[in-house]
Amino acid sequence: MMTAEADPRNKDATLGELCLAVVASAWLVNVVQVLLEATRVKAMSLMACGVALAVLAVPTLVHIALRRNAYWRALGSLQFATAVLMTLVVATMSGTLIVQTANLGAFSVRYGAAAPLLTWMHLHDVYASFWFRWLLSLFTIGLAASVLRRRAWRLKQIGFLFSHGGAVLLLAGGIASATYGSRGVVNLQVGDTTSDYALESGIKTKLPFSLNLQRFDVDKRPGRSAGTETIVDFASTIAAVDSAGRKNTAQIRVNAPSTWQGYSLYQASYDPKNTRLSGILVVHDPGLPLALLGLVATLLGILHILWWIPRRVATRGT
Repeated sequence: MMTAEADPRNKDATLGELCLAVVASAWLVNVVQVLLEATRVKAMSLMACGVALAVLAVPTLVHIALRRNAYWRALGSLQFATAVLMTLVVATMSGTLIVQTANLGAFSVRYGAAAPLLTWMHLHDVYASFWFRWLLSLFTIGLAASVLRRRAWRLKQIGFLFSHGGAVLLLAGGIASATYGSRGVVNLQVGDTTSDYALESGIKTKLPFSLNLQRFDVDKRPGRSAGTETIVDFASTIAAVDSAGRKNTAQIRVNAPSTWQGYSLYQASYDPKNTRLSGILVVHDPGLPLALLGLVATLLGILHILWWIPRRVATRGT
């Protein structure tokens, strides 16, 4: 009696195949970034960039998935999450072991002949690279697919929904901050007004409002030695005005920032030789609210899984 052979397309992709697919897609995304940098395309929209990444990076995953008739199952599988996590661990280790710097001259001196290859792979700036964000995006997609596959919106799986959905929000917030966020410094003399600030890379960019330094106060106390003084606090009184004429006045200190229109302004530094000069740290973190929401949802989901479900089972058993 003859039996029909199992269709190989119905088999799940192996962990090794998924790891290869993830690494290959990250490599292709890196090629995209190299091409964009080579052609100096700076104003490409996120949608256009996403389309470019999908066209070049997704085919490897699609090939494995369609060949085995398990695309949806592969995305939401534990094997896929493990493959992406393993790749992220290796990427994070490289970002730890290799000095991260925007100074390519110093990087070349440190790593010598290996520097061109390392910079081509963006290993000098791992966490800001396209391929690292792509890996985070893959992990986010995998978590979302896992939630949808299990139909976790049902009441008895609410813990799974909150823990995994919260992780999706947390990762999405991180990706949003990495893509649209910025961090830099502006130095102002009392009375000066500017809308420019310098990023950590040294590039100047614009604030959505002008910033005026009205006052700069330094609180000094007598030092332990005779004739010396100790700085115990310093604060800036700033006024921000946007293009519509709306104004926000606030005093900022080292641990007491002012946030307006998505930008947080921190008192960062001062010049002992010029007590009218204030250094202000500018932080734009658009993904923070989403990340905080995801953190709360994840904690609620874990609480439900570890406390509510065992308690409910114990109650039924009595």
